[in-house]
Amino acid sequence: MEKPKKIFTDLVDKAVAAANSMHRDELLFSYKGIRYPITICSPETFKALESFEARSDDIVLAGYLKSGTNWLSQIINDLIAVSKKKTQGRESNVNDEELGEFPYLEVGDAEKYERMTKLPCPRFMVTHLRPENLPKSIFKNKVKILLLLRNPKDVATSFYHFSNGIATLPSYETWDDFFTDFMTKKLAWGCYLEYLSEWNKYIDEENIMTITYEELKENRALGVKNIAAFLGIPLTEEELQFVAERSSFQSMKKNSENTHGAFGDVFFRKGTNWLEQMVKELADAKYTEEEMKERINAEKKLETFQRLEFGDPGIYERMKQLPSRRIIVTHLRPDLLPPSIFQSKAKILVLVRNPKDSAVSYYHFCNDLPALPSSTSWDEFFADFMNGK
Repeated sequence: MEKPKKIFTDLVDKAVAAANSMHRDELLFSYKGIRYPITICSPETFKALESFEARSDDIVLAGYLKSGTNWLSQIINDLIAVSKKKTQGRESNVNDEELGEFPYLEVGDAEKYERMTKLPCPRFMVTHLRPENLPKSIFKNKVKILLLLRNPKDVATSFYHFSNGIATLPSYETWDDFFTDFMTKKLAWGCYLEYLSEWNKYIDEENIMTITYEELKENRALGVKNIAAFLGIPLTEEELQFVAERSSFQSMKKNSENTHGAFGDVFFRKGTNWLEQMVKELADAKYTEEEMKERINAEKKLETFQRLEFGDPGIYERMKQLPSRRIIVTHLRPDLLPPSIFQSKAKILVLVRNPKDSAVSYYHFCNDLPALPSSTSWDEFFADFMNGK
């Protein structure tokens, strides 16, 4: 097995062995308000990372856990190998990575950064960290950063299955338990929505390229071409197709035992998207066809009151006269709703949408409706959107 791959599998094997003897509540530790797996990260490593000196020709892939970093790592490693083959005038196996350290910047022992000073250029590093927790030298030296984003709903679904498939992270008995932690900053590497908010402050920097999982999945060859151009790596059509083919899910899954050892299946599980997860949850609830028909055919009079928080103070007195069932719609957060809604166990349907699409729709809505402040530019609106204004 190649040295870099052995480093990867040895570290994972060691971490899993340690995690198997630990209680669920012992698996994560907190550093600067964010939780991390204790078997692969440490406060000492994070402290040492602060003084890490980045080089201007380093390459950093930044992406939240389960956003597709293993996939994009394959592409970048292959592009680097193709480039070295050309510039160094020697044959180079695209499997032959020269990074003799675990690729994730924050994972490993505190001495790894000293060892990394001896690595040849370009050094390729992967991280799940938010920008404020990265070494300042990365931004000072204008390191090229590929920022990988993915639909939060699909990230959550993949993270849920990943947590239940590897011992180094706390497992969850139900999706509801996991999703509560996902939304309340209790997972490893913190809250994804906060992660997006922090990285959004940097996306206009010329040394940062943003790419989405969905774009890469839709047209892998175009994604590879754009990434190569950003990294300054010229590709022939043959090289482009070769790299794109090697990064197909089927190819990476087939080679996962070599690249990720016994846990290849965990890292390269076929992704279940959020809609599939929802369907599974409904099936698990054991709704029978008869029960569904009974609900659909129930002919009860429904009264709809469009927005709970709209209108004059007297509306709530008038609402008492409405017959059951009352359908009430609201945009309010749960902490601003009347306590009686929760005390009475009223049935609540929570509708969620991709934040990116919500933002775009809200932007146009604000500019079309005089009752809301308009924005002269998307950047101005998005700053307010991300800052709760």
